[in-house]
Amino acid sequence: MEHPTIIPVIAFLIIDRLGKLSTDSGAQSTSTAVSKKRIIDKAQRALLDPSIDQRDLFREFKMLIRTIYLEQRVARLEEAANRQDFLRDIGDWAAAILVRAKKSEGGVKVDQQKLFKDQLEAGGMSGSLANKHKEDCDGWHALQSLDTDVSLPILEQELQLIRDWHIGGQLAGSEPATPYLDRVQALALKLDIPRPLFLDFLRVSDDRNKASHNRPPVPSRIVKQDLVTGSYMVDWEAIKEACVARKTVVESQMRSGKISEQHATLFNHAIDIYLRLHVCGEKDTDSVDDRKAFMELNTEAVNRYAKNEQKTAGKVKPYMVPDLGYTPGKWDDLLLAEEEQGSISALLD
Repeated sequence: MEHPTIIPVIAFLIIDRLGKLSTDSGAQSTSTAVSKKRIIDKAQRALLDPSIDQRDLFREFKMLIRTIYLEQRVARLEEAANRQDFLRDIGDWAAAILVRAKKSEGGVKVDQQKLFKDQLEAGGMSGSLANKHKEDCDGWHALQSLDTDVSLPILEQELQLIRDWHIGGQLAGSEPATPYLDRVQALALKLDIPRPLFLDFLRVSDDRNKASHNRPPVPSRIVKQDLVTGSYMVDWEAIKEACVARKTVVESQMRSGKISEQHATLFNHAIDIYLRLHVCGEKDTDSVDDRKAFMELNTEAVNRYAKNEQKTAGKVKPYMVPDLGYTPGKWDDLLLAEEEQGSISALLD
């Protein structure tokens, strides 16, 4: 016979656990909700009725918990599938808007550079030096020629700086520089799109790209500067590290059962061959020595076979990012949008 002091403890635990699940259980079927209510009622009776079989009550409780967790998992999978469908459906529309916006950035850039030059001269800088600074901004774009996975993190970082400034008391003289958001604002005004909505299109496009694509490292985008000559070159070591990191992910996916061993082998071959073709090019790739050299990232082999990638990297030039300064109210649209929590991005989290 069970100890009488144990009986109410079991019932108390069941009531407490199911009571908490009532607020965070997520989607539940009608039958599960009915079962939960029945077991809670039974546990409450068991507090006063020692004739109720506690072991049977506990078995019912465990079966109900398993059912609830299974339904929660199914609900999360359905939510993820619905999100994928949404991104697939809206993605091309958002991308088309961004393509049109990128084409407009050239004209906006000219206007902003002129404003930047005028501000420098108004601050006492000579016309020739101000003009030089204006020309130094020629190579900078906030969106044009940049993928969303490059531009969006910078924009989000500027948004965080604005939040910190806003929460910190909006002290005069502590306003952060937000050149990327300034450029987006100019583009949004030109295209008659509210800036918060424009940023949502960027987020949707970026989420769709991440959900639909698994792009390998792009050599022409992963560059480093020679501290002696000042020239830019492909950072092959960083690219190889990215490839090795991807192999680690593939290994983890195979061990967790997400992909088969055959698929993991195929993926690893794809990673190796991708790196070899970019370093060695299309010629002399059958040589064992060449393959060994590329795997070790031998400097001479890289210089010999990766000329096209090096040329692209060599076109990278330093540029100045124009800071147009702060004017009262320039971020009100962004702060108001966050306060209202009306952005599409909030629905995607």
